[in-house]
Amino acid sequence: MRRSFKRPEPVEAYIPSVTVSPEQLFRFIRLMKKGIKTKKHGKARKPSDKTLCLDADEQRLYYHPSKKHVRDVTFELHQLHAIVSGENIVNPPKTLRADREQSALQLVFKHERMLILEFNAAYDVTMWSQSLAFLVRKNRTSAPLDQEDPRNIHILQLWMETDTDNSRTLSYEEIMCLLDKLNLHCQKRIVKHKLDVYDTNNSGELDYTEFIHFYKDLMDRPEIKKALHGYYDHSENLNAENLTRFMHHVQKQSEWTLRDSIKLIRLLYKGRKGFITASIFADFLSGSPLNSWANPEHAAVTHDMTQPLTAYFIATSHNTFLTRDQLQSESSVEHYATVLKMGARCVELECWDGLDGNPIVTRGQTRCTRLNAQEVLQCINQHAFSTNPYPVIVMLELHMSHRQQSILATHIKTIFGRRLITKLGDIPFTPEAMKFRILLKSRQPSEAPDYSDDEKDCMGMPVEVIEALQQHTGQPGVSMEMGACVCLKAAHLESVPDPCSPKPDSVHSISETQCQTIWVTSPTELGEMNKRTFTRVYPAGWRYNSENQHLYDSWSLGCQFVSMNYQTLDLNMLQHQAKFAQNGSCGYLLKPIFLRSVETPYEDWGKTVCLHVRVVSGFQIPTPPRATAKLDIIDPWTGCPRIVCRARCDRPPSKQRS
Repeated sequence: MRRSFKRPEPVEAYIPSVTVSPEQLFRFIRLMKKGIKTKKHGKARKPSDKTLCLDADEQRLYYHPSKKHVRDVTFELHQLHAIVSGENIVNPPKTLRADREQSALQLVFKHERMLILEFNAAYDVTMWSQSLAFLVRKNRTSAPLDQEDPRNIHILQLWMETDTDNSRTLSYEEIMCLLDKLNLHCQKRIVKHKLDVYDTNNSGELDYTEFIHFYKDLMDRPEIKKALHGYYDHSENLNAENLTRFMHHVQKQSEWTLRDSIKLIRLLYKGRKGFITASIFADFLSGSPLNSWANPEHAAVTHDMTQPLTAYFIATSHNTFLTRDQLQSESSVEHYATVLKMGARCVELECWDGLDGNPIVTRGQTRCTRLNAQEVLQCINQHAFSTNPYPVIVMLELHMSHRQQSILATHIKTIFGRRLITKLGDIPFTPEAMKFRILLKSRQPSEAPDYSDDEKDCMGMPVEVIEALQQHTGQPGVSMEMGACVCLKAAHLESVPDPCSPKPDSVHSISETQCQTIWVTSPTELGEMNKRTFTRVYPAGWRYNSENQHLYDSWSLGCQFVSMNYQTLDLNMLQHQAKFAQNGSCGYLLKPIFLRSVETPYEDWGKTVCLHVRVVSGFQIPTPPRATAKLDIIDPWTGCPRIVCRARCDRPPSKQRS
């Protein structure tokens, strides 16, 4: 008779508030990095002794397993969603005695991963809980509505960095240094005056609580309160009805309801009923995470994921193994994990023959370091679906003998297993149907040898680099074993063909230079072609410093893959991240109807939109980059640029006013 399996009770998300002093917090985090001994409770008959550590970049916990020659067991802090201690532990194991519950801590991660730890004293439980709560909040880019303001955590982190002598107070010089880190520039006489006001014991220094009051005073924005005039009563209180009027008339949020106002008041002013003060609402308008620029609906997948893959923009990484430039960079296996966690759904491998008979991943004919191809594939398989379930595309660039191609093909089949798609006809060609699956793109066995992107586009590269690339001798074509693993076929786009001829499993590779040329000669033909097949745009050869290419020229042609150097956080990469923050950051964005539907002409770009922006207030504005010295007073020039396709800029640039 089979035993029934009882599913464990789910644990509600809970991250406690940070209440301990910065000094205690900072000291304990340093101990966590060295490792703290604990007992781990699990399915075993008795708890096991572990040394739990925090890694150097404060992103994950790990401990060494009992078995030798086995990798460390790691837990990502960004996946931690509940910290429970004492009698609140859900489903405590039988090995945890009742009299030891106050010394126990339960950490619940996503995907039903859990740690139940027993410490020597309740103090250790408190400090672990507080430290992990601080690290989780610090690393979050935005907080849910029921969490405290992450700006306070950021200030606390900078406070700890500034208080180098651990005196728990800051002098005037240290306060000026901290304000500079917070990008808050004030006149020195104002800072000295307010320091005297909040220095209650006349010591010439401020403790953390005094500094918070001092900081909020500096951040007070009277011009925002002026914008609220007429919406609050004589006591400067804003009730739900007036808040709703403000949202309709000033913020132009016609969908805002009275219920939304009541909910916001409860979140902003806990313990009070029916109203908030003008000061608190001004703070909400001037940077609260509850008033984020990002639409909260974008945190979830909202696009139709049942369209063919050709109907989506896909987050793509260029030469994923590199950590710096394209010529002498250090290669890294871990960079694949980083890129996949950042939302990329397409990664690249440039494979070469290894001297020991095992395939390697490196940048050919350069000084870039080498990686074992098997380790790269294992990393991709481990982290491909750590953030979302939608398919991952691996683009292979092969410069290998048939013998080592066979070895690589064996690694691919063994590591990816049933996740690997080898024939597109087996399942629907949509992101929804191909969840948790991996697709390979490469040449077919009958095609000529591969040449790297820089060999195909050497414009602007140094002469010595071009000569080194031209020394490359073509390797044999793709072997039959490797061809059997590939479902997307590589193709080079020499000229735009008839839009009805390309096949849906073809990926045409062009440089951004070619893309700009097509914009002038035949944009409509390529736009129509990209409704039926794929186009990948890689950076021009002169971007050997890993600078990123412009995005909107390629996207406006319907190109699905625009390869980006994720290791370079420049303006183009920031635009890329902002774009793919939509649709739950899943790495797939449904293209506009005129870029994906064969029934809608490519020329039908839709209606013209006129935007009017009024700047009410500005604060924490950075010093101009060309300034020769730090300025005591900043007189900024406000601009509102448009980020659009350069080839479609048929109107004058946006007006700018000081």
